[in-house]
Parts: sequence; structure tokens; C-alpha cells
Amino acid sequence: MILDQFFDIEESLSNRIDNFKKKICPYCNQPTTIDSSQLKWTCSSCKSDFYVWYGNKIRKKYIFTDNEYKQIDKENKLNNVKESIIIYLNQSGLSINEYEVMYNEINKTKTILSFMDILWKLFNKYLVVYINNKQYGLYRNIKYVQSQILFRGKKYQQSLESLFEVSYYDLNGYSNGIPSFDPKNGSIYNPLVEEIKQTYKDGKIKKEELVKIFINTTQNIHLPISANDAWLILSKKLRISA
Repeated sequence: MILDQFFDIEESLSNRIDNFKKKICPYCNQPTTIDSSQLKWTCSSCKSDFYVWYGNKIRKKYIFTDNEYKQIDKENKLNNVKESIIIYLNQSGLSINEYEVMYNEINKTKTILSFMDILWKLFNKYLVVYINNKQYGLYRNIKYVQSQILFRGKKYQQSLESLFEVSYYDLNGYSNGIPSFDPKNGSIYNPLVEEIKQTYKDGKIKKEELVKIFINTTQNIHLPISANDAWLILSKKLRISA
């Protein structure tokens, strides 16, 4: 499975542990000045730049070349993306297998998409499925995860729009069964309120713009509590003037 294929940096550089112990340059194999105080060093013999890396699994120092450092940095970032995708899948209720199916479908078309783009495409597919099947709780969960991804990408207004939609479903008492909504069971919890605050603050979105964004996001969803009434409830939670 593609998400299980993590690059094992330490295994590929295991022979470089001795280089650090013996203070040997990875280019010219000559003794050089080095200690543990910094990442980048220049060989005193051949004047080439090399790097020192502290292992995650084997807690020892490695020495590697400039090109290896660039490759390691690239692979580390890719590993982090894969780990994030697995977390997002778990939070959304979708499985790694469902991601793999989407990955293989896209791969057959020879379309080039990033791992995160594939995740987004998978989310959008299931948003349609869940809304058509009136599985509003599952729909809401994916919207919430999307808000987190957008926030991390510093797309604050889009993140806020997703959070507003999530809050609208929460206030209307969403369900995956029948009835689909019961406002008597609706509520909005403080952690979500705090996320909304953090998002508009980080995005430097003015408070007077919030009502417009909320109404534009929710007015066409048509739930038991209207968009305007829901904003009155939420604005009190946010402690801003409605």
C-alpha cells in the first residue's frame, strides 16, 4: 500500500555512523573537524559541505553529503505528509483502503496529483455520497477535517467557511438516521467555538465580515434552524455583536 511505504532513512545511512565516530568526511574519507553542536560542516581537507543527522530509531549521529541531505529532507517531508493523511482518514471515518482505491483510479489515468490532492478528491467524493444518503453526521465529520487541512495551509477564509458549515449542522442536531435533524439535540461546543475564533484571528478576518461569510455559507442548506437564527446563537458564543 502506498501509504505504508515509508522511506527508511536510517537504514540507508547506517554505514555512516562510523563516519561520525571517526570524524571522517563522506566525500574524501579524510579526517575532519566535527562535533555535535551544528548541522552543517565544511571538510577541512576537501572543503566540501556535509551534514550531521541524529537518528530517530537508532539514537546515534550520522554523516551525509549535501545531495543526501536534500533527499533526506524531501523524504522526511513526504513521510510527514503520509502520516498526516492517515490521521485525517481516521478522523474522517474513511479507511486507508478507500484512499488506495482512489489512488489507483487516478494513477490509471496518468493524472499527476499530490498525496493531499488525492485525499481531497476522496473527501469530495464521499461528501456527495453522504449528502445524497442523508448521512449528515458523516458529511459533517469530513467537512471538519477539511477545515483543519485548510487552516494548516493558511487558507483561513475557506477554513472558516467549513467550520461555519460544521457549526450549522451541530446547532441543528444532525443525525445519520431519521429524523435527519432535531434542533433539540443541537449544540455547539466550546472547542469548536475556539477554533472559529482562532481561524478568523489568524486570517485577520474582521468581525463585521463574519456574519456575511456565515450567511453566504449556510443560507442554501435549509435546515430547521434558519441561517439567520443560527448566526444569532453562534454570535453569542463568539461574544460578538450579531
